[in-house]
Order: sequence, then C-alpha cells, then structure tokens
Amino acid sequence: MRLVAEAVSPFEIDLSWKDTSDNEDGFQVDISTDGTTFLARTTVQANTEKYMDVGLTEGTPYWYRVRSYNTSGSSSYSNIAHAVTFLRAPTGLRAVAVSFSQMVLSWEDNSDKEDGFEVWRSADGITYMPVGTVLTNTTAFTDTGLNDGSVYSYWVRAYSFAAKSFYSNVASSSTLLAPPTGLKAMAVGFSDIALFWQDNSCVEIGYRIERSTDGTNFIQITTVPANTATFTDTGLEKGTRYWYRVQAYYSGGGSEYSNVASAFTPPWSKTYGGSGWDEAVSAQQTTDGGYIVAGTTSSFGAGGQDFWVLKLSVDGAVEWQRAFGGPGSDSAASIQQTSDGGYIVAGYTDSSGAGLRDVWMLKLSGEGTVEWQKAYGGPGSDSAASIQQTGDGGYIVAGYTGSFGAVKGDYWVLKLNGDGSVAWEKTYGGGWNDLASSIQQTSDGGYIVAGTADSFPQVWVLKLNADGTVAWQKAYAELSYFYAYFVRETNDGGYIVSGYGSGWSDAMVIKLNADGTTAWQKGYGGTGYERAFSVQQISNGDYILAGSTRTPSGALPDLWVFGLESDGTIHFNPSSGMSSKDIFLWIHDTYVTGSNTSANVFTTSVTPVETNATVTDTNATIKQQAP
Repeated sequence: MRLVAEAVSPFEIDLSWKDTSDNEDGFQVDISTDGTTFLARTTVQANTEKYMDVGLTEGTPYWYRVRSYNTSGSSSYSNIAHAVTFLRAPTGLRAVAVSFSQMVLSWEDNSDKEDGFEVWRSADGITYMPVGTVLTNTTAFTDTGLNDGSVYSYWVRAYSFAAKSFYSNVASSSTLLAPPTGLKAMAVGFSDIALFWQDNSCVEIGYRIERSTDGTNFIQITTVPANTATFTDTGLEKGTRYWYRVQAYYSGGGSEYSNVASAFTPPWSKTYGGSGWDEAVSAQQTTDGGYIVAGTTSSFGAGGQDFWVLKLSVDGAVEWQRAFGGPGSDSAASIQQTSDGGYIVAGYTDSSGAGLRDVWMLKLSGEGTVEWQKAYGGPGSDSAASIQQTGDGGYIVAGYTGSFGAVKGDYWVLKLNGDGSVAWEKTYGGGWNDLASSIQQTSDGGYIVAGTADSFPQVWVLKLNADGTVAWQKAYAELSYFYAYFVRETNDGGYIVSGYGSGWSDAMVIKLNADGTTAWQKGYGGTGYERAFSVQQISNGDYILAGSTRTPSGALPDLWVFGLESDGTIHFNPSSGMSSKDIFLWIHDTYVTGSNTSANVFTTSVTPVETNATVTDTNATIKQQAP
C-alpha cells in the first residue's frame, strides 16, 4: 500500500493509503519525530484508508508508517511518509501609508518557532510578489519606493527552515499623493509673477494654486492640469508682495502643500536725465526705504561731466538731486549711506587736485549738502572705484594709481579717518597695469580686494589685514582674459567674485574659500555678450547678480538680473538661449608687498549745482530665462 502524509494545519497531518488486504482486523499507525525511532500512534478499523492525526506541534516534521494486522499477525510496513506541520500564521495585519512612497505594516506574531516573516505585495490585489523578510519576533515592516497615490495590498507569512505558515489576512491602503516641491516665484512683469515647481506625482489630476497677500491666509486662484509645473499669475498690483503655495490633487484627495514662495512685483521703473549723457553706476537702498544713486552727468553741472547724486523716495520720486564738479571731467564710481544718515561718494576729478586725475571724495549730509570734500593723488592719473564705511567710522577706498608704485599703475588702497584724513595708504602691484575694482571690510576687521591685473594672470584678489599688510594674495587665470568687477564676503567666511571672460563673452563667477582656494567657478551666458557687475548673497545662502546682456547683432545691452543656488547652479529655460558651464582656472600665488605712499591731499571747494532731471516712467519688458 502507498502511504501519503499531508499537513493541513499547524496541529494536524492527514494520512491516506490504499487498503490491499481482504482479511485485516485493522491498521496500526506508527509515528516518529526523527524518522528513525517509531512509536505506535493509534489503530483504526479494517477497511479504513485515512487517518487525521491532530494535537501536533507547529512547524515540526513527522514521519509515519502503517501496517495491517489480524489474529494471525501483522503485515510488513508501508513506505515511510513525511510531512511538516505549518507554522501558526500571523494575524491582524494592518497597512498604514506614512508618505507618498512608504507604507508601514504591522501584525501579531502567533508562532513560537518561526525564523522570520515574508512580506508579499500586490499592486492589483491579485498577483503577489515577495518584497522583503524580517527576523523572528518582528511584527512590523516598512515598504519603500512606492508610487504615490496608489493602492497596495499585502499579506505576511511566518517561515522557518522546515516550514511556513498560511498567509495572514490581506491588508490594503493607498499611499499619499506626492506634493510638489521646490516652488519658486519670480516677478516677470510689473503685474505678473511666474511660478515654477517640481512635479513629483505620477497620478495627480492637476494642481491647485493658492495665493496670499499676507503670507498667512491663502485662497485658491486656479487649477492647472496634470504634469504641469509652471503658472503665471497676471493682473497683480504693482509694488506688492505675494505668497504662493501649490497642492497636487486627485480623486482620493489632495497632497500636502509645497513650500511657500513669494515674489514682489516691481513698484516702478523710471529714467532720469537731461539732454546729454547721464549714467548711474552705484545705488543703495537707504534706511528710510528709498534709494541713493550716484553716477555721472553731462546734462547738468559745471563742467564737461560731473558727479551726479539723486535721492529717491520709495516710489522713485526725486527728493533731491545735485551735480558736483568743476570745469573738467569728474566721475562718481561708488556711493554708500553712512551711519549718520549722510552719504560718502568716491570717484575721480581732473578739475582739482595734484595731477592729471585724482581720487575725489565727497561727504554729504542726508540732505545732500557737502560736509567735506577732498582730492587725493600725485602727478599721474589716480581714481577710486569702490568705497565702504568701516566699523570705526572711517572709510576704505580702492582704485588705481598712476602716480605711485609701478610704472604702469597699481592697485591703490586708502584707509581714511572719519574726517577724510589719511590713516594709511598703500599700493599693490607688479610692473604692469593693475586696477582694483571692489573692496569690502571683512568680518575679521581686514579687507578683501578684487580687480584685474596685467602684472599677474588676470583676476587678482588680495586679502589684507586691518593695517593693509597682505594676509594672502592669489591670481586666477582663464584661457581668455578674465575681468573682475565685484567681490563680497560670504556667510561661510569665503568670498564671491563676479565679472566676465572676454573669450567666452560670458558672465563669470568664482566662489572662493576663506584661504583663496576655489570652491567652484562657472560661466553664464548665451551667444551674445554677458557681464556680471555686482553680486550679493541672500538670506538662504543663494546669490543674486546684476549685469548686462547683449545680442551678437550689436544692439544696445539690456539689464540682466539672475539668481544662483549656493553651488552656482542655475536652471535656464531651454528657450532662453542661455546656459551655464564649469570653467577651468589656473591659480597662481603672487608675492607683492604693500608699498606705503604719500599722496597729496587737497581740500576742494566745488559748489553743488541743483539739477532738474526729467523723470520718465518706463515699462521695461522682462524676459524670463530661468525659474
């Protein structure tokens, strides 16, 4: 007879055989737990062909044999049949979505003999595939990498080396809808704000756009279809800040909101000028919310061209405007509001002073009257490019001198006291033309200076101590010529330098570490000619730059404003024609020492001239090139 053993539960094995005898009195069933040593388990009546063995232990192997018997004796044994009882199955399986890509499972462990648990998943409720295992006595599992807004079904079973359990109950749940991320808002007109976000969902029906005028109370303004990642809000008020958030939605509900992003619609744009050539070169927002602007005018004043300073209100109206100069050529390069509410202006004059052209400084009151004015120079040509009030109430000035230092001209840095007298003055340079373009007092009380050098490879950056001695100095060279316009200390103690490369004809930006080594360097532009004249780090660690862009056809340049992420990344729209690229720079240590100079200092006596510029409202076209 052929004996078959089959486990049907954690506690039962069913036996079946073929009765081939016609004179048995019954059958004897033997059992073994090791396959070798058998004990009589039970007897059953004649003509019986099955037996259900119950009360067994879960997950345990058993061996059986059967023989018939009568009063004359017993038959030989059947074959040995083997079966293993099932493990007790886990129960109470639950599935809870905790994100748009994660599901947490939990269950009750009913077995005492499992080695672990298998977790099975189905996306259609029919076909299940194993997705993971956990160790013995574990009652939870986190399933990751799921699609958002999707229903998943699960079951779990215990396993050991010898046996497995039945599957648990089925538990189903839907993952959350993936929210949009990276929302950015940017004014693209005087009444338009463009929104950009990352579409992270696979199953959204669309996106809800919400807007706020106070950053707290939001209202829905529109919806956009699935797979949309941009929206332009139009018809807005000028000079107003708006806040936005975006939510994906589908039939099962909405996602979490994106981050909140805000943008400020430009309040105004105006031109100021007369019949001649008038140019602004430096501007700063003042403590009253207005603006101070400095530049050069040939429409007003006493000579060929004069310093021109305008104080504007918050809405761009002129509060006062004055030209300062003599019979010659006088040009302002830099202006800053001072701690007393007045202003300091630096540039050059050839109307007064000692030589061909001198550094010229004006200290103005808050109303634009002259508190003091001085020229600094020698017999050659000297000019200032950058000025900043220092922490001690004095001033630091950087520019160029042809009167002192090397034959062709050097960086010239002057530390002035609050009354314009000289605390110290030094030149830095080699044998050729070296022009400093930007200076800033640093957090350690020293100074960072950047400019362009012919004596060394291209861009030249000096870190000075508070007394003007050199802490470190490095030159940075590119395949073509590289010009530096502006430098600022960054939040991490390093520095950011902006300018342009003549070979690439692109705006160039270098991020330096605190010791002058490069963190990154990149070029930005298209087929035209781009410049980056100024750079500022904003509160989140990113950067905002201002410069110009001009098409290859030779048209006049446009104002260009662009933002960079903290690592220099910018995501240009494909249609903009712009791109960013990593550039290779050679870094050279230089070895100049600061040379003391002794400039002639003259008190000048120009009389301010009231000007009457025509103020014209403009409506500039804003072209969006990147989010």
